Amino acid sequence: MVNSIVDDKSIRVIEMALDARMARQQAIASNIANVNTPGFKRVDLTDSFKVQFQKAIADVQAGKELKTRPIPEVGEATVHGPTRKDGNNVNMEQEVVELSKNRLEYEFAAQVMKARFDGLKRAIGGTGGT
Repeated sequence: MVNSIVDDKSIRVIEMALDARMARQQAIASNIANVNTPGFKRVDLTDSFKVQFQKAIADVQAGKELKTRPIPEVGEATVHGPTRKDGNNVNMEQEVVELSKNRLEYEFAAQVMKARFDGLKRAIGGTGGT
């Protein structure tokens, strides 16, 4: 019974979302750090990871057993902005927007996870809350 409470599908989905947001944070940080590096190509989560991630979420929501979580992969972004004369295609304004968006998505997922565990703590008889 305890395993079924702690290992429910909402927690697994949130864990996957947190992993993806963390990997994306690293990709965006790399883009920002290399904004002036000649020849640098913008990086992001790979399309293959995004497909695996969406399939894993759909499987979990459908009640299927998830044997392994998809591992976030970062690679050269398939959608590029204009490339400058030096070969770099990082747009600092776009990266700052993506960084803010990713941070908010991470914080939301972390808050949902906290609320989930606070609820479990209260259900078990603890104090919950802060």
